[in-house]
Amino acid sequence: MRLYVSVCLDGMIRFAFLTGLMVIAGCSADNGTGASFTTRDSAGVTIVESASGVWASPESGWRVSEQPEVVIGVAEGNPEYELSRIVDALRLDDGRLVVVNGRHELRFYDAGGKYLRVVGREGAGPGEFRSISWIDKYGDSLVVSDWLNLRLSFFSSNGDYSSSVTLRSTGLPGRPDVFGITEDGSVLARVMGPRAQPSGGLDRDVRFLYRIDLDGQFVDSIGSYLYMEWVAEVNEGGGMNILVPYFRRNTEVLAAGNQYIVADNSRYELRFFDPNGSLRRIVRRSLELRALTDAHYEVIKAVWAESAPSEAALETAWAPMASLPRPETMPAFGAWNDDSGMSGAVLYDDAGNAWVRQYFALGDEKNLWEVFDPSGKLLGPVELPFGFAPLHIDTDFMVGRWLDEFDVQYLHGYSIQK
Repeated sequence: MRLYVSVCLDGMIRFAFLTGLMVIAGCSADNGTGASFTTRDSAGVTIVESASGVWASPESGWRVSEQPEVVIGVAEGNPEYELSRIVDALRLDDGRLVVVNGRHELRFYDAGGKYLRVVGREGAGPGEFRSISWIDKYGDSLVVSDWLNLRLSFFSSNGDYSSSVTLRSTGLPGRPDVFGITEDGSVLARVMGPRAQPSGGLDRDVRFLYRIDLDGQFVDSIGSYLYMEWVAEVNEGGGMNILVPYFRRNTEVLAAGNQYIVADNSRYELRFFDPNGSLRRIVRRSLELRALTDAHYEVIKAVWAESAPSEAALETAWAPMASLPRPETMPAFGAWNDDSGMSGAVLYDDAGNAWVRQYFALGDEKNLWEVFDPSGKLLGPVELPFGFAPLHIDTDFMVGRWLDEFDVQYLHGYSIQK
C-alpha cells in the first residue's frame, strides 16, 4: 500500500484499504444533468468518483467576469500601489482586500482598490514579520503565519494587532511549518521527515502532520504524506546534488473549513480529514492523464535558451535535466513548475467547494480549474484568465496574483457568475 493513502488510518479504515472496499451505498448518477458519478461508503469513509460533471458544457457552468473588476498594482509610481512577492490575499466580508506584500507587511485596500493602510514591517517584535507564508480568516479575526519568526499573529479585521502564538516550543520533532488553522482552532503543521536514501531514480521524502493548539502546544500526530519528487546526483566532490525535475509528483495539504485536504497529484484524488486525522471523504476524478512527450521538454528548453549566453552554455546547463528520469504522463493536476508564479493547484472556497487546477504545461493556452461541490461531486470546469493565479475564493468573487509581460505583480479581482 502506498504511503500517500495511509495518512493516519484507524484500524477499521486500514483494514478496508488492505482487504478491498466494502460497498454499502452503490452507484448513483444525476441523469437530469448528464453528470456521471458514483458514491459509496467504506467503514465510515464516503468515496465519490466523477466521470463527468453536472455542467453539460463550460458555457452552462460558472464563469468569471471577462475583465478584472479590481486591479491593484503599478509598474512604477505610487509606492502604496507597488506590489512584489504577493504571497497571499483575502477579500473580507465588506469587500475590502488584504494583500501579503513582500512577505513582511499586510496592505489593506477598499473594495474598489483604493489604498487604506499598511500593517506590519520587517522584524521580530509584536505585529512584525520576517516571512509571511499565508493569511486566513479565523472567526472575526485575521490570522497570519510567519515561518521565520515561528509564530501565528492575530489581528482584527481592520488590521489592529491583537495577540500572537509562538511555535518555538511545540514539542514536535523538528521545525513546524504551519499550513492552516481549522474552524475549531486546530493549528495544522507539517515537519520534514528523514530524507530518503537515494535510489538512483525518482525519490520522495515524507512529511509528518501534527495538530497544535492555540497555545502553541502539541496535541497529537495526525498522519504523513509523500512530498515532491527529487533525484540525487553525485557531484565532483563526492557529495550529493539534489535535482528537482519538471512534471514532478507532489502533494498539497491545506486547511478546508473544519477539515484538511491531502492531495497527491500522482492521481486525481482529494482526501478530506477531520482535524484529528480521521479520513472522512475521498473525492476522485476519472481522467486519463496526459501523455508526456519530448516536445514538452523542448518547449521548456527553448525558454532556457532565451537567457543562455551561448549554445554551449545552454547544453551544459540542460544536461543534468536531460539525464533525469522522465515519467510517461503528466501529473493529474498542478502546473509544470511550482516556481512559475502559480498558486497552489487545490483551493477551498468559502462556500465549501474544492477547486482543482487541470494540469498546466508550458505552452498550454487555457487556465482551467475544475470545481467539486461540498458533497464531492464534480460540477465542471471554469476557465480563468491566462496568467492569473487565484489566492482566495469566496462565494461570488476571487482574488489572485497576475503577472504582466515584465513579471510585474498585480492583484486582480474577478466576480464569479453562477
